Amino acid sequence: LINSTESLWKVLQNAIKDPQAGPVIMVLDALDECAESEFADLMRNVESQFCSDHLGHGKLKYLLTCRPYDQIVSKFRGLLDAFPNIRIPGEEESETISQEVNHVIMRRINQLSMKKRLSPQIKSYLEKRLQETTHRTYLWAYLVFDYLEKEDFKKTLKGVESTIATLPRSINEAYEQILNKTKEDPMVRKALSIILAASRP
Repeated sequence: LINSTESLWKVLQNAIKDPQAGPVIMVLDALDECAESEFADLMRNVESQFCSDHLGHGKLKYLLTCRPYDQIVSKFRGLLDAFPNIRIPGEEESETISQEVNHVIMRRINQLSMKKRLSPQIKSYLEKRLQETTHRTYLWAYLVFDYLEKEDFKKTLKGVESTIATLPRSINEAYEQILNKTKEDPMVRKALSIILAASRP
């Protein structure tokens, strides 16, 4: 059952139709992390629920969270125009988080500069380049500086630029680099397989 998306949606539909069922709130978090092929199926099922007359969709509410990417938000235009909805914009918070991550970058650059004995010019250039990275997060900053502290890069503008070119541009790339460096490939594969197959964390 857990491997059949269609069966799970049917279970949900039947639960909503139950006269004894109270209000149902569906929380779909981080839609921007959903694979494109899976997102299409998800949207199809969500639209089917809202457009079906016999589901009693008045009891059904959705809480959707995602980054404000137009390619994601545009997929919801039809539903937003057809049904009552409340949008809580997070763009202002995103900008605040970006500024806070910039403070983390500045502090870590100061620490890295003392450890690596970087010149003021190289220090300033590295800070500027890291702060230009889009969608930077606290975890991304942690992984990047962990890499920079261990990497013996050339302390020149070209050396810094060459090192930046190898830095992960997203969390997924950061994790991929970590896994690629492991020397215990069979053990890592086995551990990840167990995690994927586990019914609970």
